[in-house]
Amino acid sequence: MNYKVNRKGQEIFSSGNPLNDNLKKKILSIDGVTNVIKDRQAVFARITSSKTSSGIAGMCDIITDEKFSEIQDYLIEWKMPTDSNSILVAKLISNHFPEIKVGSKVNLILDKKSITVTVSGLYDHLKVTNGHDKLATDSTQFFAPKSIFDKAFPNIDNYNYSWSVVIDPEKEKSVEKALDNIVVESNNLSLDKFKEQVEYEKIVNDVSFGGLQILSWLIFLFGVINLINTTLSNQISRKVENSILRSIGSI
Repeated sequence: MNYKVNRKGQEIFSSGNPLNDNLKKKILSIDGVTNVIKDRQAVFARITSSKTSSGIAGMCDIITDEKFSEIQDYLIEWKMPTDSNSILVAKLISNHFPEIKVGSKVNLILDKKSITVTVSGLYDHLKVTNGHDKLATDSTQFFAPKSIFDKAFPNIDNYNYSWSVVIDPEKEKSVEKALDNIVVESNNLSLDKFKEQVEYEKIVNDVSFGGLQILSWLIFLFGVINLINTTLSNQISRKVENSILRSIGSI
């Protein structure tokens, strides 16, 4: 999967979701594209409780059949939602807001509609991060069944947020140019390139490795300085001892 086409912005578009069947056909018609996979359905949401009236904002993803097993594998506490009134919350949120825990009631706000739901489980947000772009600022903070989405958006049936585009490696340059043109034509789309992600991760790893190298050199220098100080201290102590022994005629 060399590219991801994403819906830009976190809101549901009143004019319609740009990630629709027409766009999918257009992308598939590009020479070199072998498949388009709808891998994320999500909307922007907030949750509030008795102690967090201002709300905690983040992306809320639909628990699809394809994602169910993966999400279940990363559950930390309790269980997957079993009805249309339960959601999953990232463990990080529960760490910062202890009142939001398994079994607690919260208000899930989608668009302007507030729905009272129960937190059925907590998951490891680092392992199920679905955010795109380099900083992944739209990573998943909540998971909910599609039935909850349908309550808030009765007139919307397309929640696509991110597609993976599979291509023929031999035609990468021409495919990339065609995808760039599609994105340029729309204000509601963005394109993530796998090679850019790799380059970014390499930079991050190089910075981290460089920091560790500096730390290791500092530890080494402190060790050498400590060894020198210990050796000098021992020599001075030995000289003092010898001087005292000479003064009393022991040596």
